[in-house]
Amino acid sequence: LNADCYISGNTEQCYCRPGTTGDPYTVCNQPPRTACWPNPCGPLAVCTVTPNGHSMCLCPDGIAGDPTTGCGGPQCVTDDDCPNTQACVGHRCIDPCPGSCGFGASCRVEKHHPICTCNHGFIGNPLCRCFLILGLEGASRN
Repeated sequence: LNADCYISGNTEQCYCRPGTTGDPYTVCNQPPRTACWPNPCGPLAVCTVTPNGHSMCLCPDGIAGDPTTGCGGPQCVTDDDCPNTQACVGHRCIDPCPGSCGFGASCRVEKHHPICTCNHGFIGNPLCRCFLILGLEGASRN
């Protein structure tokens, strides 16, 4: 049966034992074996079956660790937990540049922070918008 039952008041309560599924009042069976059952991954890791039928263990986004032995805490808590070219956002080390600069500007990362500068031939606020400098050659000839 693979179930455990007990009496609570006048009612019988039955539960399938760990590692089994089914109706605890009739029969509980072990699910068919797959690459992810029994789970080969460590605690908090997610197991997926690859197209070739093998298991692949991954730590969830923002969680650090070795998925085969166990995923632990966040990937980062402060910027100092990340390489200088990345910033800690939502407990993940990411490139801080995407979406940081305005039109016509370029981004580079220095000590975890995005630095925006107007591209060559442009002027303006690199965080908002850089405008093409018009008539620069004509002005230098006068």
